[in-house]
Amino acid sequence: MREIKFRVWDIINKRILNYGEIMHLPMWEVFPGTPEQRAFNVMQYTGLKDKHGKEIYEGDLCKSYNGYIKEVVWKDNSWMYKMKVNKKYQGEAYVEIVYSSMGDTSHRNFGDEIIGNIYENPELLEG
Repeated sequence: MREIKFRVWDIINKRILNYGEIMHLPMWEVFPGTPEQRAFNVMQYTGLKDKHGKEIYEGDLCKSYNGYIKEVVWKDNSWMYKMKVNKKYQGEAYVEIVYSSMGDTSHRNFGDEIIGNIYENPELLEG
């Protein structure tokens, strides 16, 4: 059975709070009314680890062995990777958003490596 854990991005103080740091916060503070009212963006643990044994959370940015940068997202009732793929059609370049299953992320040679997250390292998605 998968361990259920969370971490949050503190929007006001601009930092990640880990599971132990948010345990003392009242739930109404972490999950108030609408997303616009929240001081925190909540990220759930996927139950998977990267090739170095680091826990992968929603919002993490992972780099594959072949250099793709992928964002971890919850989509269609499963954890998936979201990535931008540069394509061409009739000589015109465009970017397509592609989703793929996470699969085994821990293989030492071909596994994925966490290189940041969407809050602290948004520039990694621009490349």
